[in-house]
Amino acid sequence: MPTPGQLQSGASLLAGILVGWIIAFGWSHRTSSPVPDSVPPAGDAVRARIALVEPQAPRAPGQDSGPWGDLEVRSVWLEPPVEDIPSSTCDTRPPAWYVRGQTRASLPALLTALGVPKDLGPALAGVAEFYDEGVVISPPAEVVIALPSDVRARLYTLLEPERMNGFIRFGFRAGARDFEERLATAGLSPATVSLFQRLAYRDGPMVRVADIALLCARAASDTDRLRIVMTLARTRSLIASLVLQRGADVAALGRYWTVGAGPSEAASMLEAVGRVGGKVDIEHLLPPLGRDRLNRFPDGTGTALECFWTSLNFAALEPDDSLALPGVGGPVLDARYAAVADIRYDMTRDIGQAEALRGLRFGDLLALEDDTNLISHLVVHIAGDIVFTKNGTGVWNPWVLTRFQDVVETYPRTTHAQVLRLRE
Repeated sequence: MPTPGQLQSGASLLAGILVGWIIAFGWSHRTSSPVPDSVPPAGDAVRARIALVEPQAPRAPGQDSGPWGDLEVRSVWLEPPVEDIPSSTCDTRPPAWYVRGQTRASLPALLTALGVPKDLGPALAGVAEFYDEGVVISPPAEVVIALPSDVRARLYTLLEPERMNGFIRFGFRAGARDFEERLATAGLSPATVSLFQRLAYRDGPMVRVADIALLCARAASDTDRLRIVMTLARTRSLIASLVLQRGADVAALGRYWTVGAGPSEAASMLEAVGRVGGKVDIEHLLPPLGRDRLNRFPDGTGTALECFWTSLNFAALEPDDSLALPGVGGPVLDARYAAVADIRYDMTRDIGQAEALRGLRFGDLLALEDDTNLISHLVVHIAGDIVFTKNGTGVWNPWVLTRFQDVVETYPRTTHAQVLRLRE
């Protein structure tokens, strides 16, 4: 039976194993920290495998048209290259639960209050190990599987704040439609799909799965374990093409697709295509960082990269890797960008979404904030409701284009978004 100290070490190890699907909530870069004399380089990016191209979704007339031109948009699923996934990633060691402040006398009442079925409570109490600061429970696999979804949600909500319960904090989460589409298209065995669904629980609009080690332990083969990892690592992205009619006003389009003071390569490309008409993948209209990183995963070397590094380097000719360090990005954001709008419509529903974003410029930043104005995420506005983002620090969090509403659902504490624009 692990002690609380061993659980702490185990949580750190789990965080390393599951770093690919870490989604961080509620951090702030608006504090300054000393910058070391040398910063590890960011490392390269590797091209994702496109696992599935979805049919073009119907959109309202003109929804993907505006000063940026007319876009054709398709949704795709990305997977990391198989050779980049170590066999140890699908860890089969079951985590223990740490419950602070509980005693031998109080634990049964807590389990009852959480709604744990009467036939399961004694099995959990029977494997509990009590310490001065709380209790460690190593639950039998069959008990974990048998927990009703609503009980699992209440129990894991109670356990999640403790650092020793990192398997919950670093577990998997996705929107309900996203979750079902993953299971339907991932090639998992029927038994694994059934267990996925059994272990899932709702957290507001999100579906979460924390017991990944149990999934891996019950997998029938190494192939199925690999498919579990690929299912968790899958990320939806967009492929968007700008449709140019012959004789289109490419000068106006070129101005839209220019960000910062540097020369724009987009203008010359649009002029060339506009002479004859055709389509341009907007990957080619992005600044160097966007072109080099879109639909790619980090290669796992160098500094861990996240949304501040991505967003603040978007308009740069060469990325500044110090922006990936804690406390560095906030002061740079405040110095380079000015707030020009605050979007406060219902962030949990797709109401007025495209209309609220239509007035933004290419390269504007959207800072997702909670009701305390703490930044939880930063994305780059591209066109309409399409943004460029890296959702998390992990090596399995690629750089993608996505709808802004999908980002908001990934960061459910968001109450509003500040629109930030490069200072002139």
